Amino acid sequence: MIGWDDSILVNATPEHCYNKAVDLDNCNQWIPQVEHIEKLFSGDITEGSRWNETRREGKRLHTMTLEVFESHSPAQGNSPYIHSAGADLSSMKSYYRFRFEDAGNDCCKIKLEARVEPKNLVMRLMSKMIVKFMRRSEIGLLEHLKTFCEAPN
Repeated sequence: MIGWDDSILVNATPEHCYNKAVDLDNCNQWIPQVEHIEKLFSGDITEGSRWNETRREGKRLHTMTLEVFESHSPAQGNSPYIHSAGADLSSMKSYYRFRFEDAGNDCCKIKLEARVEPKNLVMRLMSKMIVKFMRRSEIGLLEHLKTFCEAPN
């Protein structure tokens, strides 16, 4: 398993940040590559929820099915809140895990863990390149989320 970690301090509560981060209807406001979301679930987003996400990477559009692998929401108890989602393919699993922790004074520390878990030799050999592509694609992701969370409603 390879990837990277990052974190940022946000001037908003962990509950607010979690709720903004899992709002698929408005995720294109902090993930600029997202063109379209088709929810494959109803109700609140929770472990097992799936959706089709269409993203623009340069001139190319691609759609993939994403799933929530781990979830601990404000409705389930105290922080830290967790939202982990990604794609589990036959050759690899890739995901982003967000942890929303109380940092005091109505502030939240958001920790991001981005991971790729190759499932075969070919993907093990390609995993560093995939992580490099993911990281380049997500430059500024936490800063975008911070701006989205701190914006007046």
